[in-house]
Amino acid sequence: MKRYRFFFLLLLISGVLFLPLPYDMVQPGSVRSLGHYHMVTIKIDHANGYKILQSFTDSYARVVPALDFDPAEEKEKRIHSQQTAKQVAVNLLQQPIRNEFDLSQIVGPSAGLIMALELLEQAKPQGLTKGGKIAGTGALNEQGEVEEVGGVTFKLIAADRAGVDVFFVPLANMPELEPFLETYPTDIKVIPVQTIQEAIQYLEKRKDHVRDYRHDNDVS
Repeated sequence: MKRYRFFFLLLLISGVLFLPLPYDMVQPGSVRSLGHYHMVTIKIDHANGYKILQSFTDSYARVVPALDFDPAEEKEKRIHSQQTAKQVAVNLLQQPIRNEFDLSQIVGPSAGLIMALELLEQAKPQGLTKGGKIAGTGALNEQGEVEEVGGVTFKLIAADRAGVDVFFVPLANMPELEPFLETYPTDIKVIPVQTIQEAIQYLEKRKDHVRDYRHDNDVS
């Protein structure tokens, strides 16, 4: 009889732990290489007791009221973002280009800036990413302007954990990010930008500095 009580209690506890709750878990996500540049995600899961217990292992995980999140709508945003990134890159290069990366498993529009930079990199053999791991976030509109995105602190943490050197963020997100950076120790160079041209200009200057540094330190 005691054995049955034990199993009943175990089933009851399991049911409570895995019972869906009206909350979501938001955590730093992953950093995914597109080839030369890296896109950064956040991780969103429906919460239950078990996942909430798991979240204690990550001090930056947050439990929030269930988000109004439509995967189909977010997928459409990602497709539109990819098309916009390609058009911006074509406009900058004044030549047709191919899209050589697959984002079929990604939702949302916030990789627009990084997708456009990657397309430019693939089309220009000389490249801009010399000497570092470059990542970022930011939606991109048809004029090449970098628009505000959500979850920027979670994305910064994910980038930091992945060893990113340079992290582009929309200038509009800096009022949220600056107070966080005052308490979060990181060596990442955070670069706020309003347009893709600003990101390109930063990379061009950085590339020159990296080349000069290597030249000055050559030993024969």
